[in-house]
Amino acid sequence: QVDRRWDIGKDCDPNRVLAYFSCETAAVLAEATYLLEAELTERAPALVERIRREILARIIVPAEEEIETYWWSDGRNNWAPWCVSNILGAAMYALKDRERLAALVVNGLVPVIDNYIERYPADGACDEGPVYWNAGPGSLLIFLEHLHVLTGGAVEVYDSPVIKAMGEFAANTHLTGPWSLNFADARPTYSLRPAIAYRFAERIDSAPLKTVTQHFMRDWNPDGPVNPPLTRKVCGGDLIYMLRELFWMPGEEDVGELTKPKTVWYPHMQI
Repeated sequence: QVDRRWDIGKDCDPNRVLAYFSCETAAVLAEATYLLEAELTERAPALVERIRREILARIIVPAEEEIETYWWSDGRNNWAPWCVSNILGAAMYALKDRERLAALVVNGLVPVIDNYIERYPADGACDEGPVYWNAGPGSLLIFLEHLHVLTGGAVEVYDSPVIKAMGEFAANTHLTGPWSLNFADARPTYSLRPAIAYRFAERIDSAPLKTVTQHFMRDWNPDGPVNPPLTRKVCGGDLIYMLRELFWMPGEEDVGELTKPKTVWYPHMQI
């Protein structure tokens, strides 16, 4: 049964709907406000507090009070990590009360992520297609990095076999040059959020994922320059990923040889 908030029925407040774009918008606004608070306050004194108040009312409070009622909270697809990573991203900046933040993480957000990991195939295959790796395991990486920061590295699950398998799926579905395996909801051109893939590769110590990301960043020319992230055509939510590209990735480095297993078998989907 689909929850009433899926189609925003008559009993649902449209300003309290936890969906991926509303959560992502909150995360972008929270991070941008944090970085530019002094400048924004100087130009529009009421704006910063208004943004924080709206994030709390529209995203944080609904997550605290009713996250388990949303259809995606059972971890069935990429909505779970996509929404939860952005809720946490917004809460880290918007919640001044650290105990309240901890309660939100432990009681509301971590259970959703637990559901997602538990339901994910053990072989790491993304059944929505390689393009959706960015929204699924890629969003999970963002959430895990938030936890890493908040706990000073005390919460660490990158040594889990299923987490490692999730990350390496992004490398294993690359074919050659700009082409990838395109099943399910996926186009044939290879697509990565470079900062996410690179940090994932570092965390799980995956040379194939790291080198695929390096080549992708250089338009598959290992001797070419890195594409600057700020020159891309993006939607508003990509500000999150562009910032991490600037801070998580080296500007120039030796590019490794692009080597991967010639054959990889994913039994869950028989691919």
